[in-house]
Amino acid sequence: MTKVRNINFGPLLVVTATSLLLAACTNGVAVTGPTYLSSIYSQDMLLGVSAQGGMALKVKGAPFTSRQPGIADQIAEIFTNNHFGPSFQVYATPPAKLKEAYRTFVVFNPDPGLSGDAVCAEKSDPAKVAPEAGKVRLLAVFCEYQVAQTSTVGRVQADGPSDPRYIALLQQVSHDLWPPLIGDMNRSNNQAEWPD
Repeated sequence: MTKVRNINFGPLLVVTATSLLLAACTNGVAVTGPTYLSSIYSQDMLLGVSAQGGMALKVKGAPFTSRQPGIADQIAEIFTNNHFGPSFQVYATPPAKLKEAYRTFVVFNPDPGLSGDAVCAEKSDPAKVAPEAGKVRLLAVFCEYQVAQTSTVGRVQADGPSDPRYIALLQQVSHDLWPPLIGDMNRSNNQAEWPD
């Protein structure tokens, strides 16, 4: 005889309703995209990231007007725990032995029109615009050597690194940088264009 389990959906409904209520009460929503994918990007690249022991994260600029310690560590943790595909570590402070075939950059308040390839090449300081109080803008780039394989832009109104809106932006950026499918994403533009 097959036993049927009673499943109590009450706690799940409460958590879901609470999350929706909190989301509705916040001012500003995290907006990302468009996401750029190179013509050779595939999720198989993430196997290479995993095989090399993870990847370094380089953060340029500042998201907030006041200095906030630990921003790079927070981003690295969010990126490590919020992406599709094989498991890999993102390091704010990479181990000395880590190869740098793959790297990720987050540039806060980048110059308009800054390309992902220019960020990967590290030819100049990409973050020349000062942060604006309460507004976070970023360009995130996944690099293979000096070539951008994916990039995305994002923005949100947020008051600090613990603001749920800021955390949601970083989680979405992580999903955009390492998508599981190619889909119909923009492969022709590799510049920081802000979403409306």
